[in-house]
Amino acid sequence: MAISIGMIFINKATMQVFPMPSTLLLLQMVSSVVIVRGLLASDLVFFPSFSLDKAKHLLPVTLLYTANVGFGLMAVAALNVPVRGVPD
Repeated sequence: MAISIGMIFINKATMQVFPMPSTLLLLQMVSSVVIVRGLLASDLVFFPSFSLDKAKHLLPVTLLYTANVGFGLMAVAALNVPVRGVPD
């Protein structure tokens, strides 16, 4: 729970620097690709090579996840941070 709240505070602070959620989403995706490629190059992780069949299979999940992150970032931009601190 503390990590989740911390992420909201960090995202809220970042949203004040980058007012467009799509910019933040793009930066997060690009940094993820760079990190994964670096781990692959250093042989710290391994996964099967890319194939078009796998891409077609994973496309709906990828689109839904991207929409989820995008809408979440837009919500954080409009969220009053003290409101999120209320326990569930």
